[in-house]
Amino acid sequence: MSKYNSNIPDNCFKCNEFRGTFTDCIWEGDKIENFWTEVISELRIFLPVNISLDSKMILLHLYPTDLNLRIKEYKFSDFVILRAKRALALNWKKTEAPAIGAWIKNIAQCMSTESMTYTLKKRLDAYEGGWKPFDGYINNGDIGELQEEKLRTGHLKDQTGGRLQKRTEACP
Repeated sequence: MSKYNSNIPDNCFKCNEFRGTFTDCIWEGDKIENFWTEVISELRIFLPVNISLDSKMILLHLYPTDLNLRIKEYKFSDFVILRAKRALALNWKKTEAPAIGAWIKNIAQCMSTESMTYTLKKRLDAYEGGWKPFDGYINNGDIGELQEEKLRTGHLKDQTGGRLQKRTEACP
């Protein structure tokens, strides 16, 4: 940006220390690395395998050969990783990384559209194969209700062993 406008500094918007490169904005920065660590942590809950933080998988969708996922699970994984990239793109100029709660809420908002798409294509079995773990995950506690409760009372009544409290506190 500083090439086009000399009033804009060349530093990264998030850390304000290093030169803001594309790689720093989507992968290398400390805040961004923490975001991807949380994304992978949540993805491990959705999928039945141990997924590691791998730049090839996250940025290029090149999965490790030893990752034993079904095609439905690969598609779901691609979808949620793309949603995380979208969250980064929407928040690229902010000083904080995107909130995990907002990312999960965005995925949950897309569920009905995905369900309709699979139903129209007469592939509801494929939808359930990929989305069922996530559906069960969010049905353990509604994110929207938890956000409203926090605004109303100032704290959360956590029914999911601490998972949702951490995420919804960061939700905008």
